[in-house]
Amino acid sequence: MGATFSADEYAYDSEHSDPHETARPRRGEEEEYITAATRVGADYNARASCSARSLGALSDRTLDDVASFSSRVAIGAPIHTWARKGELDKLAEKVEMEPGLLVSVDAKNRMTPLMWAARHNREDVVAYISAKLQENDNRLLILLPRQDKYGMNALHHAIMKQAKKPLIEPKWSRNSETREKQRARYKKLSTAYDAVPDKDVNLEIVRLLLQLGENPNQRYNTAGLDRDPIGAAIRNPKAGAAVLRLLYASGVRPELRHFSYLKNAPAKALVLEETIMDSEVGETAGIFAVIKTGRLVLVEMVIEKGRSVIGKMPYDMERAGFTTLMKAAKHTVGGRIMRALLDAARAEIHRAAMQDADDDTQIATIQMHAEEVFLAFVNKQTRVTGWPDKFVRTVDQSGEGWRNSALHIAARHGSLEQVSLLLDAGADRTLKNWHKETPIDIARRGMRKAAKKRDATQFVAFEDIVQLLEEQMDIE
Repeated sequence: MGATFSADEYAYDSEHSDPHETARPRRGEEEEYITAATRVGADYNARASCSARSLGALSDRTLDDVASFSSRVAIGAPIHTWARKGELDKLAEKVEMEPGLLVSVDAKNRMTPLMWAARHNREDVVAYISAKLQENDNRLLILLPRQDKYGMNALHHAIMKQAKKPLIEPKWSRNSETREKQRARYKKLSTAYDAVPDKDVNLEIVRLLLQLGENPNQRYNTAGLDRDPIGAAIRNPKAGAAVLRLLYASGVRPELRHFSYLKNAPAKALVLEETIMDSEVGETAGIFAVIKTGRLVLVEMVIEKGRSVIGKMPYDMERAGFTTLMKAAKHTVGGRIMRALLDAARAEIHRAAMQDADDDTQIATIQMHAEEVFLAFVNKQTRVTGWPDKFVRTVDQSGEGWRNSALHIAARHGSLEQVSLLLDAGADRTLKNWHKETPIDIARRGMRKAAKKRDATQFVAFEDIVQLLEEQMDIE
């Protein structure tokens, strides 16, 4: 049995309706008609027994606009296969006879021909479908389903599915015969994998989809991951900086969290950086969020806008005793951001201290006091909250919340340049954390871990830090 429309009552058969959907479409309202038609198409078991003629009776549209409604839920409809394979001649011939096929969806994935063409990089098919949908005052475009069963639109398919999935090497069996079979199969798969080239995201397809009104902010949820097209473009290495620029130009709001996925994509990071500086995000960004991006230009921008480097921190950071120097030691590589923060902190402290100075004698005293405040800021340690037998790591699970200073954290992450800058600023190398460890103890522990992992690069980095701290000890 299938769902049926009644042209007289403007309602669908309640036997096949969703029990949670009790509202009925009202006469003469186009939006309600489209909603009712979508309900019928969403019923997987009902093979759309309602005819195109009965649907046409519900609207002022021509029969061509809603022709072959049964193909909306037909499994393996040929038009979807032609769109996926790029067989434009067959698709065009069928569409000329039945234009309503362009708004059809398959029953398995609820995908339209436009989604299939965008997913498989068929630019000519996308251009043809786009032109057809916009004919006759966009009549078909209004009926076009915008999401598949996972909530993804055509932009998601165009951006996400161009790069090949990585070929994972199997876990070899101990049995020699089984292992030889595994190796032979893996060699065959590797040969086939190498023969298929990666496809870059087609910029023209993205432009056509944006012109059709595809929502660049549409999010889908699969396996607990909430993503939008801009997130897909940032994560996909085959989506170039031009794709990001096009999406941001279409009205997508840039976010600082996007930088965490762009550490190995400098061109895309530059586009995001320029977009943030030209948008209101840069006006309201906090100092901690900007430090986490690792972009020196943005850090300098928020400092110029008057953000305090030593002032009131966010609640969770204030509760943990976390400072901007600790944030830079944990999340940045190199010493450029650390140097900018140290200079800004010293200037901010001295500027605040000099406001009440009257004479030269008082100025000298105030400058001395300001330098003491600066040293206290550099040597500040994180707090440990909670009862000792229930250690609550207030910052994260990596141990930075155990009364570590910025020098401890820099030594733990193996940043020689940051350790050098902090020592020059007056950091105390003798401070001990909750575990009675000094920065040199943490660096030596890092050497042992690197040696155990046979990581020569990390071993040399920690060794240089140990030598620097030992030289500082000899000087003192």
